[in-house]
Amino acid sequence: MSPIPLFLRVGICAWEQTRPRKILVRIGIKLKSGPFQDRLENTVDYSAVAERVRNHFEGKKYDLIETIAEETIVMLMHFPRVEEIKVEVTKPHAMPECRSVSVKMHYTGR
Repeated sequence: MSPIPLFLRVGICAWEQTRPRKILVRIGIKLKSGPFQDRLENTVDYSAVAERVRNHFEGKKYDLIETIAEETIVMLMHFPRVEEIKVEVTKPHAMPECRSVSVKMHYTGR
């Protein structure tokens, strides 16, 4: 899934917690094999995934982007047919000397 933009307070410095900032969450999901039969109930509803992620995180405060990645995986690993999840959380303009910082996490389940 293309990055899902979120607006939340994230960072360990006091100035980072003063206002929400844009965080990007990119999600890759590998499904157990079909049959899918061209039916939504036999796969993952990506709109539901994006909505669940936005609803879970919007307006919250975090010190670490690693926590956001971890919570995303825990939230999605319970969707039916999900075999593998890859999450990348990017924090644009986190430091003056770089364009962004990001963390990637990978879950392989059942």
